Amino acid sequence: MFDEVLKANNVKLHPDMGKGIVTSVHFKLHPVMTKLVQLYPLWIFVVDQRKGEHAVGFTLNSEGETLGRIRLSFRGQTNNLIEVSNDRISNARTRKSGYQTENPDKALTMVKKMFTRSSIDERISKAQQLAGSVITNIVYQKKRELQEPTNKLEAESTKLMNSDAGAKFFMDYVLTLEPTKRDAMLSLIEKKQELKMNMVSIEEIKRQYDDCKTALVIKESGRYIVRGEDVTQIYNDEQLPHWMRVKLGLLKLVDVNYSVAGVGCKVSDEVFILLAPTEDQA
Repeated sequence: MFDEVLKANNVKLHPDMGKGIVTSVHFKLHPVMTKLVQLYPLWIFVVDQRKGEHAVGFTLNSEGETLGRIRLSFRGQTNNLIEVSNDRISNARTRKSGYQTENPDKALTMVKKMFTRSSIDERISKAQQLAGSVITNIVYQKKRELQEPTNKLEAESTKLMNSDAGAKFFMDYVLTLEPTKRDAMLSLIEKKQELKMNMVSIEEIKRQYDDCKTALVIKESGRYIVRGEDVTQIYNDEQLPHWMRVKLGLLKLVDVNYSVAGVGCKVSDEVFILLAPTEDQA
């Protein structure tokens, strides 16, 4: 059987509660809810939280505006507090979002004091917060929507620039710039071409190294330890194959971590990767 609070005309069950599930108000909330339902017959009290068959949370509405909530704040099995909360209470407190008490009369007093319709200033403040949040989300969403066509267009632009026709078109444009900008752009184009050639070179060295088609040379104490495709050999200066001697000579002239096209890479002052010789190098 429903208790008297739940039978009141201004008490409604939230749709998620289901019919017949909630039959009573928790004994801790019952005194304050009984008085509130009688004191404010024009308010709507919506049961939106339960524990078993007991209502333990209410949202209070007036003329379409949410005034606040009253619920049980659970602490263990028995030490439960009545919590009264709304934006006005939260703004006045620093540590908790709601006012908590064991005393139903104090909870009732807090509701009487703080559960009134929003003032003009409060409505403006709340609307400003909502507007700021919504416009920020809209900007974020539009940026995401813009990113897809932007990425596709940039990809197509890059593809065009890497084509012969695109490169010629861009070069014609560069030549029309005033001298300082023109020279700066030509310098960048030259640097890009150099770096691109170096990239092709090191990628080829890496490919052959990964395929075990290079010679890994370790120079130590006047001898050379050479690891080939499937064999390790040790040479002295006189025994070292001519093609290795030539390529090592070239790599000794460059800095560590530097590669030379068609030759190999200087890993350190003692370690070198040599590309296998071509027919005219062997």
